[in-house]
Amino acid sequence: MSAPPPPTARPTSKLCWSCSFVIATACYGSDESQFPPNNLFAAAGDAIWDNGASCGRRYLVRCLSSATPGACMDSSTVEVTVVDYAPSLVSAPSAVGATMVLSETAFGMISQSSANEINIEFTQV
Repeated sequence: MSAPPPPTARPTSKLCWSCSFVIATACYGSDESQFPPNNLFAAAGDAIWDNGASCGRRYLVRCLSSATPGACMDSSTVEVTVVDYAPSLVSAPSAVGATMVLSETAFGMISQSSANEINIEFTQV
């Protein structure tokens, strides 16, 4: 019997961005096809990693707030696919303990690039 799915929204979760992801990931190794052509992907933090079961999951993510004034883009959401495990990233995320680490492309769709960390709401789709 599998564990129950995580809650669909976590309004106090942290999200940060990483400058680069490497081709070899915790989810799919060196398979380059794991990266969506639109570059909207993420690495899962411990809170949603689920022993690797989060690989391939898609999440709709929205910025709620940030310590950086005006960081969130009003009503903007982005759909990302999990392709890696955040604690194993070669390029360290901008915040330790983040729930998700987004690609620069995905992060830029919901937040100003001057913000290192934002609070998010997300739903598995």
